[in-house]
Amino acid sequence: MWSSVRLAPLRAALLCMAALLVLSGCAGYTLSADGPSTLGDGTKTLKIKGVENPTMYANLPHIIRSQVRDEIGARKLAVWKDSGPTDYELQIRITQMTLRRWAGDRQTTAILYSSVMGMEFILYNGSTNTVAWQSGVRYYSDLLDTYDEAAAIKESTKQLVRELTDAMRRNF
Repeated sequence: MWSSVRLAPLRAALLCMAALLVLSGCAGYTLSADGPSTLGDGTKTLKIKGVENPTMYANLPHIIRSQVRDEIGARKLAVWKDSGPTDYELQIRITQMTLRRWAGDRQTTAILYSSVMGMEFILYNGSTNTVAWQSGVRYYSDLLDTYDEAAAIKESTKQLVRELTDAMRRNF
């Protein structure tokens, strides 16, 4: 009554379902965002050691400090301290910041900013002053449709800080 020709699609469907179950997380897969970070379990203290800014954008260190503090706090990676002894100190090194303005023709008011930014996080042990982790230089580039140079800088910085903070979660 049941021929092997009719059972072949059923077998294939069952095999696909089994493969999906194994590969979709039922085999012990976890998100890396839920795992431990370079800073530990979120109870360690952290402050910014300094921001090296070789660019001509004088407000860049202030923007970066603010965004790093917000990102670390939002992810609950560490307890933030502004001064005093801490478990870790974060040195931020800006390697590149290029911002170009592109205006449309005379009849449009659209302005595009081309942004390229390079930055590195170096995490020091607060008690021994040795390097505990180093991100390596990461770059972010984008075309930003905004009227304001400061908004373009903030958006580029925010995206790069997010990427570098993500890298603190990866322990490989």
